[in-house]
Amino acid sequence: MRRTLLAQLKRDQTFEALLAGLRNLAAPEGGGKLDVTNDYRTMPYLGHKVVDWVDGPPNSNVVAVVSGADPDGQSWRRFTLTRKSAVHYELDAFPTPFPNPVDPLSPGIPPGASRRVA
Repeated sequence: MRRTLLAQLKRDQTFEALLAGLRNLAAPEGGGKLDVTNDYRTMPYLGHKVVDWVDGPPNSNVVAVVSGADPDGQSWRRFTLTRKSAVHYELDAFPTPFPNPVDPLSPGIPPGASRRVA
C-alpha cells in the first residue's frame, strides 16, 4: 500500500487534489475505499502545492514527508501522510513555515534555523 500511496504524489498538485485522489483508492481489505482524513490543522494549507517528498522509514507509520509550497511561493510547510490503520490514513501539517523547499523534508531541522535557498 505504501508504494500505491507514494505513487499518488505529483509535483504541483494541491493538497486538496492529493486528498481527493487518495480517497478514491481501493482499500487493501474487503474492497471499498481507503479512509483518508486530514487533521484540522491542515485546513488553511490545502491550497499549498506539492514540491517534493521523501518516503518515511519502513518501520514508521509515516508513509511520506512532503514539502508544500505556499501559493505565494514565499514559504514552504511540512506535511506528513501517516498510517493510522490498514484502511485509514491521515494528512497532517506542521504550520510553521520554512524558508526554502528542502528543509521541510528534514524533520530534525527546526523552522528558522536555516538560510533561504537562492
